Amino acid sequence: MYGRWLSACLALLLLSGCMSVQEIRDQRIARNAPLFDGFPANVQQMVRDGVIDVGFTRDMVRLAWGEPHEVFTRASEAGTTNIWYYLRPRVRSGSDFMLTPIYYLDSAGNARLTLRSVWYDRDSVEYYTAARVEFSGSGIVLAIERLRE
Repeated sequence: MYGRWLSACLALLLLSGCMSVQEIRDQRIARNAPLFDGFPANVQQMVRDGVIDVGFTRDMVRLAWGEPHEVFTRASEAGTTNIWYYLRPRVRSGSDFMLTPIYYLDSAGNARLTLRSVWYDRDSVEYYTAARVEFSGSGIVLAIERLRE
């Protein structure tokens, strides 16, 4: 019984890792159907397409793009605003080498040690800010900044 439950959870976890951005967005919309149904038809289509615009509410942005990765508060003479940051991963690939000890037996049966250069591939992931969305104190989008790609 426990093994089946664990297998089912593992399968679900693996399958969820393969979901597209659109499938994840569709799930967010389905989980929040009453909220989504209250949006005007043109806004519903934009949210389905993952598009946001000035004048959107926090809920509209959340359904279209998901939860922000970081939230900043900005204070100025004009007042206080919140800025949602959306991050995107960038994978950097590279190769490096290291010396690794190799133990072997020589022809006389004696244990020997030598050092060999071994090349290996390494990937590093870094996150960068892809977009910022600024909200008024009442939760309406004032500005959207996107990184030019």
